[in-house]
Amino acid sequence: MIRTLALVILFGAALALPLAAAEQGALPSFGILVDDARLEALPGTPAARRMARAADDAIKARDAGKLEGVLARASSQDPLLYEWLVVTVLQKLRVAAPMPKLEALLATLAAAPARIYRQHPETAAAYYIPVFEPDRMAAGTLEVWHREKLAREWIARMASDPLALVAAAKTPDASPALVRAIELADAAALARLVAVLPPGGFRAAPGFWSMLARQTHDPAMFALAFRHEGDPEALALLQRMPASLAPRDAMAQLELLLDHGSLASAALSTLVALSPDDAETSRRLLELMADEELGATAASALARKRGAKLVDAAAAQLAQSKGATEQRNLLLYLRLVGTPSALASAKSAAGLPNLDPALREELATW
Repeated sequence: MIRTLALVILFGAALALPLAAAEQGALPSFGILVDDARLEALPGTPAARRMARAADDAIKARDAGKLEGVLARASSQDPLLYEWLVVTVLQKLRVAAPMPKLEALLATLAAAPARIYRQHPETAAAYYIPVFEPDRMAAGTLEVWHREKLAREWIARMASDPLALVAAAKTPDASPALVRAIELADAAALARLVAVLPPGGFRAAPGFWSMLARQTHDPAMFALAFRHEGDPEALALLQRMPASLAPRDAMAQLELLLDHGSLASAALSTLVALSPDDAETSRRLLELMADEELGATAASALARKRGAKLVDAAAAQLAQSKGATEQRNLLLYLRLVGTPSALASAKSAAGLPNLDPALREELATW
């Protein structure tokens, strides 16, 4: 069955050989033009529903032969139905466990260009684009399957030789399968891997440290991820921090991320929200009031930690402050707290001899 279907696909590919020489946007000689109305109606037709159900049953049963038969019947009935069914099947195969018996078929699909075209809706009338692109989807599915296979091989190696995964992660061309292996590994395998990691970590494949942090929920792994990952991975990881952090862990993460440039403000808000109301965190936030870039964020974060002692500490710091940035952010904090005592402390600052003149004028409008 697979040989018959492959011959049909390859015959279409042979017809498509002149495609490379064709003008971009032109309808190739083998192309079939369909209108939007027919495309929209196709999934609801009895033939499409019947074929889709049969293909779905074959995928659930992991019956490669049955699935090939369904595709072969569709290819003999209608090219539009066939390409639609192929991409429907590929979407499901991409997230399913690999089926080795279908790899040859997917390789054949990846080599055959699309035949179903539509007119581009936003350009000239003579510009056409493929509707489904089953070739690209088939190639992508094969790539996903290959990564899954490698990931499971790495999981097996974690049991006996976790250092091998560490060594592979250090290489410049480390496979994404390493990160996928960490995602799929059980707690025991992850513990073996963590046990052999060097204390300061190392520059690894993108996502390596982030995935370790996500899967282990270990503050030490979060720290290594923030140290070694790029901004996009670190920003995504911020949203996955544990629901609560011990004061020591929260401060350790905070100090790391304050040096993370563009992420410093987001890190400050997120980690302070997760950390408990401890004196060390509050002290650090008061120190940051003088920071030109982070002071306003620190004021906003500190305002969420209610307490009369914090208001008194901020008022005392304001009385001693000589810098306009620190004064502005301390006043912002007091205003955000908004209690009578906080607002009274802010207004009384107008009489401080060291207060910035612009702030003194602003206080007069409160």
